[in-house]
Amino acid sequence: MEKIVTNGLVTRQVNYGEADRILHIFTEELGIVSVLAKGARKYKSHQGGAAQLLYYGQFTLAPGKGMYRMQGASVLESFFALSQDIEKLALCTYLFDVTAALVQEQIPDRAALSLLLNTLYILANKDRPLALVKAVYELRLLSLEGFRANCGACSRCGEREGLFYFSNGAGGVVCQSCAAPGDTPLSAAALSALRYILDEPSERIFSFSLPEAELQALGAISEKFLLYQVERSFPSLNYYKQIKGQANA
Repeated sequence: MEKIVTNGLVTRQVNYGEADRILHIFTEELGIVSVLAKGARKYKSHQGGAAQLLYYGQFTLAPGKGMYRMQGASVLESFFALSQDIEKLALCTYLFDVTAALVQEQIPDRAALSLLLNTLYILANKDRPLALVKAVYELRLLSLEGFRANCGACSRCGEREGLFYFSNGAGGVVCQSCAAPGDTPLSAAALSALRYILDEPSERIFSFSLPEAELQALGAISEKFLLYQVERSFPSLNYYKQIKGQANA
């Protein structure tokens, strides 16, 4: 097969052998793929520095046994500065794990890649609360991958008024009459934020604010809904919470 030239973001790196790396690259043309980057850890590597975590670049890939082999790479944009902030790096690691859990490997998903790149740009260049960035990414990615939270009417009876709860099992908001034990109370501000995140154009989804208490409530809803849908936990989420707790201590 011929070589493939595609843009992509490195979302994971593992050292391999004496000087190589195995990378997970979220590419435009191929989706998420595993790539062997020979000599990537050498000082004078021909990959031009793009073969490492948090780099968006243009990659020349050749099919190989079990994974692609990198033939060349150049940097298009670096988010390396995020690795210098331990809390942001921990959040990025979690977001990459969530992406790997929801996005099918080796299937192009440009909308999800665009969301991820936009999120990294916000983290690197805008002063937005990390809790807000995390909640937006969780809810929007779920929506892109077929798990959109229903926020228009009660998910059990269709009522459009009195939507005071969120139900993971029902897939979205529920009215007071239909609320069941375990459903999460939902304020009017949090409901408005949910609708904003899901309905606004992608370039505007981070452009809102909430009081701290409301933001924490929104974050709890988005996180629990995601974990319910993927039916698994993430060690990287536990680590992020640990780091965040230390930062707030």
